[in-house]
Amino acid sequence: RTETKIVARSVRHSLLPPMVPVAKPKRRVLDHFSGLRMLLSLWILLGHYCSFPPQEGIFTLLLGRGYVAVQGFIILSGFITQYAYRDADYSSRPEVWRYYARRFGSILAGYYFFYARAMALGQCSLVLCA
Repeated sequence: RTETKIVARSVRHSLLPPMVPVAKPKRRVLDHFSGLRMLLSLWILLGHYCSFPPQEGIFTLLLGRGYVAVQGFIILSGFITQYAYRDADYSSRPEVWRYYARRFGSILAGYYFFYARAMALGQCSLVLCA
């Protein structure tokens, strides 16, 4: 009796039309690139506290070259963004506008958060942030 149900189920599924939507394979998460971006951002952050011009020592010489970290961070960010949106279809204007709204929304949210934080701490005014 169990075999009959299995056979009947497989026959029923084989009679489905050929245009049945198939689930997309799950995309791999790029944790290693995100971790490298975190290290590069840490390098940039620590480089701001390094004395300029760089003093002697390997640590300060490395931190004094923050432009390398900035370039690597930008390249990795571009790759990760392309990887995340590579399967999207941007053939119509609403889809393109939705993409830009998400991208600028995520950037501006952090920008305005830290701008408000700086104003609250008295580090800048509405006109000029110093």
